[in-house]
Amino acid sequence: MAQDWWAAFGVGENDKTICCADTNGVAIVCLQVLHRLLEGTRQEAAELRQRLDRLEQHAAPEDAAHTQMILGGGENPPPIGRCR
Repeated sequence: MAQDWWAAFGVGENDKTICCADTNGVAIVCLQVLHRLLEGTRQEAAELRQRLDRLEQHAAPEDAAHTQMILGGGENPPPIGRCR
């Protein structure tokens, strides 16, 4: 296992042991990467919401109502796998 750690991350004194400081450092870097990915996903979701809002503003009223129904905003959403 220590050899795999050494090959994957290249940290530590040798490929025979794993130091807890090394594991903590790698864990922190992993958390930072996950945080960046989450922030990117949040930004993308916000941009998609804005885009959807703009499209709904330009759509015919019946199209916007249908979109809301599909997205769960309607009172009677269509059954899964069937169109109205």
